[in-house]
Amino acid sequence: MNKSDMLPGPTALELARHLGRPAKICLTATGISAASYFLAGATEETIQPWMFPMFAVMVLSFFWTLYWEFVFLYKMNREAKAGYTTTCNLVPKVPQVDYQTGVVLRAVGQPLLMVYTAEQRKGK
Repeated sequence: MNKSDMLPGPTALELARHLGRPAKICLTATGISAASYFLAGATEETIQPWMFPMFAVMVLSFFWTLYWEFVFLYKMNREAKAGYTTTCNLVPKVPQVDYQTGVVLRAVGQPLLMVYTAEQRKGK
């Protein structure tokens, strides 16, 4: 398979890399919000005004993470329908190709690749 045979735009693997930062922000914001809520002794009636921006960051980062998750899953499904995947082990019924070159790294039926070397990426 050539790079030109692949779907245009970023691959599913490249989109998956966008999930890390929003997920970390979401988890951190959730932890800080929960800790500040309980440490301040807040109840539903006594939420301090300074807590609302933290709650907003938590909710916004949740939806931003969810957005990237759906974008990734959509692209992963489109790749699978096109007959290949760039993800490591999410779609084992189609060949895994290198996200940069389109070289087949794993044919159908071969063991799943978790990490591949530069030689495998080059097709050697």
